[in-house]
Amino acid sequence: MAFERVDWADTNCQLGLFDLIIGSDLLYEDQHISLLAQFIQNHANQTCDIILVDPDRGRKNKLSSKMSEFGFTSDHIRPDNTDYLEQKFKGHILRFSRKSESI
Repeated sequence: MAFERVDWADTNCQLGLFDLIIGSDLLYEDQHISLLAQFIQNHANQTCDIILVDPDRGRKNKLSSKMSEFGFTSDHIRPDNTDYLEQKFKGHILRFSRKSESI
């Protein structure tokens, strides 16, 4: 799978627009909330789905609020069937979705 490593604060990035954005373990600090939300907004098509795996550092609700400002709906789920993991999965899967008519 191709991927790009970019700086969320780089507003001149030529990365492009996407229908699907996937990320994991991204929210370490409170300042990451606005940076990540704006980065997603800059690279999301008008219709876009976002899937983020969050280890539950207490920032998921703040990110969801910020993403709603950009027209995204969200839900947070805990994955089923995690018996194969050595340790209990304590985080959430954050799903954001925006349809073109919501902009």
